[in-house]
Amino acid sequence: MGYFDLENAMHTAKQRFVGLLVVALMVGAAGAQEDANLNQLVTRIEGRVGAMRADADLPVSRAAIFRGPLASLRADIETLAAAGDAGVPGLTRLLGSNNGQLRANAAYGLGLVGLPSAAPALAAAAHDLLGGVRYQIAWALGNTGSAMALPALNELASDREAAVAATAVTAAGQLRDVLNAESAETAAQRIADLIPLASSQPAQYKLATYGAQAVPALIAALTNEDRAVTTGAANTLARIGDPSGLEPLSARFIATVDAGAPEFKFAQALAEYNNAAAVWPYLTALLDSTSPTVQQIALGRIARLDNPARLTVLQAFLDKAVNAGLHTATPAANEMQVNTVATAAEILGVIGDTSFVPILNRIINEAPDADKSIVKPIAEAALRAIQERG
Repeated sequence: MGYFDLENAMHTAKQRFVGLLVVALMVGAAGAQEDANLNQLVTRIEGRVGAMRADADLPVSRAAIFRGPLASLRADIETLAAAGDAGVPGLTRLLGSNNGQLRANAAYGLGLVGLPSAAPALAAAAHDLLGGVRYQIAWALGNTGSAMALPALNELASDREAAVAATAVTAAGQLRDVLNAESAETAAQRIADLIPLASSQPAQYKLATYGAQAVPALIAALTNEDRAVTTGAANTLARIGDPSGLEPLSARFIATVDAGAPEFKFAQALAEYNNAAAVWPYLTALLDSTSPTVQQIALGRIARLDNPARLTVLQAFLDKAVNAGLHTATPAANEMQVNTVATAAEILGVIGDTSFVPILNRIINEAPDADKSIVKPIAEAALRAIQERG
């Protein structure tokens, strides 16, 4: 049971003490279970990196995160961040790791949380010995929407690493703009003042804290003349996850396609929409697109959703793509090795369902050799993964 469920339960049962007590106990149990699951996740992360050497050559850039052996931790870090306030203690614990790359990832995760509760831990870690970690901390501090982050950002603005200093200056400026907008008396005025700032992540994260109240203004901003604001509005709608934002976002994307200038940022926002059940039909619609880029975007999210229709959708997609011969295409020497059949095959290897063995065998038999296309080796790897699982 989430926080909004608790508020509703308390409201409807406020005249009945016994009923309220029962609801509170249930919520407390659910919250305790969530905390236990998050603690287990943190322990698992620590166990995986315990034997790794600290990375003294960590890049002072976004490249410091999710690289090398830690690349597979991305989903776990994002799971902790998605838990909001509840994920902050675990990420704070990881921020104290002896492994510099893990500290950088933890700082990034706290930045994804985008709430004031993340500010104290980030500020306390702002003097990390590694510039790559300080870089992530500077970025993350701006997203907290908290005035508590400003002193640390002001110090980082004079950091010996130019990239850290530049990131801190930008983050501090954006955060001050957000705090100024937050000084308005009413929520409606604060939202209106934040919309023009929506090109920045600090403003997006602050707007998201208003939830459904901000959705109408964000929908209106999808047609803003400033394209950076429209991108920010789309991303914020996705972060909030209110179902009422899906149709306008989809319509905005379709309008750009019909105009002959598709803006994939709208498709990306649809794919990342924070409402797994409501977004599913929009993902399948994106998968029906004739654009490989849009199909790749849809596949990326479908791979992460445990929807009952996922296997059926993937089977239909692969049947259509293979019958059209997409798996036999050979890219020119100067073309990127991107193929939606390869992407789908990779997803199947992770799912491990044996019903896809025939289609994978067909792909392997008909696709060009590995020196000409990535499709065959990826399909072979997927087939091996499925067979190993039995």
